[in-house]
Amino acid sequence: MIRLLILSLITSSCTIAELNRLVGESYALDAVDRTPRANSGPRCHPESLIRYRGMWLKLEPPSQVAPAFAPRLEQFEEQLVQIGQQVYGRAPVKILHVGTYACREVADRTARLSEHALGNAIDVTGFQFPALPAASVKTSPLPPRLRSAFTVTVFRDYVPPERPSAISDVHQRFFAQLRRVLNERELFRGVIGPPDPAHRTHFHLDMAPWPYRRLEASAATRRHGTELGSQAAGITHMKAWSWQVRPMQTPQSQSANQRDSKGRGASPVGFVAGVGLGDRLTLRE
Repeated sequence: MIRLLILSLITSSCTIAELNRLVGESYALDAVDRTPRANSGPRCHPESLIRYRGMWLKLEPPSQVAPAFAPRLEQFEEQLVQIGQQVYGRAPVKILHVGTYACREVADRTARLSEHALGNAIDVTGFQFPALPAASVKTSPLPPRLRSAFTVTVFRDYVPPERPSAISDVHQRFFAQLRRVLNERELFRGVIGPPDPAHRTHFHLDMAPWPYRRLEASAATRRHGTELGSQAAGITHMKAWSWQVRPMQTPQSQSANQRDSKGRGASPVGFVAGVGLGDRLTLRE
């Protein structure tokens, strides 16, 4: 209720960075300008990044990340250790990924830098597990193939198969627990997975100023390999602030009865209520 009250008192000129600070959830990169303009100097600053190799687990390959993003990855690794122990009887040894830093705009858009351009995101493709200790092999309830070293991948193992098996059932338990952790613990603000057509092979995890979630496995995903679902037009995760994102329209396209006495849109469609019109949300990173 307190957050909703704060949000209702904020004018449309308030930025998302300021809103995060007001509710006690500020992050070092929240105020970074993500709208590159001509003649404004270098749009990316790799010299400010650090090389991260992993703390609990090995990041494969080691990669450049923003200093503020490294603790998020460390927390992620800690959770993976616990989930691995619970499901497979041992922790993974490597997090496999296809990129952290990449100086580019958001896919299919040119108005905003991707979180990858800040070293503020990672695209995780899978996890590598070692063989069970010799003393545990005979007593393990796992299918024989999962007692040896193996790799579980987002592309091959995340979506439930048409014909389940003992092995796929174990992998589904692993990903179910991972989804729960990513959704409940808020290790990252941005989480996109296989339901999005552009993320069928990996989890995109970032710390953008705005929260969004798109991570689930459904029958439709299993049948067709992709699913946008009923919220495909612009969507995501409703956090405590009750942010609402809908298909975009320009403020000029709003009818007169949608504007308040000061001429602002009462709830600009496609934007976050109470947040500056320049702070647009997007699903794809």
